[in-house]
Amino acid sequence: MLVWLFSITSVQAAASRSLQEGLHLGNAAYGEGRFQEAIAIYSALIDEYGFSPELLHNLANSYAAAGENGRAILHYLQGLRIAPGDDDLQADLELIRQKAGLFDQEHSFTERLFRHYNMNQWLTSALAFYGLFTLLLGLNLRLHFKKALSTLGPLLVCAMLFCCLGAYVQKEEWYSGVIVAPDARLLLSPFQESSTNGSLAEGTLVFAEKSHEGYLYVRDQRGRSGWVNGSYFARINTSAATFHRDGVEPDSLRQ
Repeated sequence: MLVWLFSITSVQAAASRSLQEGLHLGNAAYGEGRFQEAIAIYSALIDEYGFSPELLHNLANSYAAAGENGRAILHYLQGLRIAPGDDDLQADLELIRQKAGLFDQEHSFTERLFRHYNMNQWLTSALAFYGLFTLLLGLNLRLHFKKALSTLGPLLVCAMLFCCLGAYVQKEEWYSGVIVAPDARLLLSPFQESSTNGSLAEGTLVFAEKSHEGYLYVRDQRGRSGWVNGSYFARINTSAATFHRDGVEPDSLRQ
């Protein structure tokens, strides 16, 4: 009971104090092996300040240490959605997948290229190229930059279309999620008594295609599909929150 009360007090303190003080509490709990308390503290900090790759990394590490592989993989993927090029996040994600017997499918060069940025980043790049093209058109009307327009115009249009293609490819990834329950039954119909078509391991990446009365029809990367209980699925969604660092350096956020 005393341990439970201390944990609740630590979480409340983390939520009410500054980010740096909350991180100190979370890191101390993690370092002392109190992983559930660390999970609660980091979750409270994310609720207070929003998502960041560093906080999500700490939270994922805590779930991994607690043996909750599904939640750990979920938060590693959330961190990579915000920072696709983060090597530390990618390395820890690959490590836990290997330990859990989950292996990401091989990707072609084109797939790896499009996966390097998320959908928002591709769309932002497309908008930037569109802005440059519009600026070039405006300069041509005023200053008659016909040569520049004929040379740079097609390049800017091609770059804009390429970024739009990248965003389209990443659209499916944007609506993906992770199985967070052990051995989730893959049902043939959306009700509990339905016959099964196998099961999905905790931490499996899936794509939700439709829903029906608390069940989701999902498909994994190997092409297996079926209905699962909606509570077994956690969406990789980071679009609704922003992060406020309060002057804290990013590297100081990690454990």
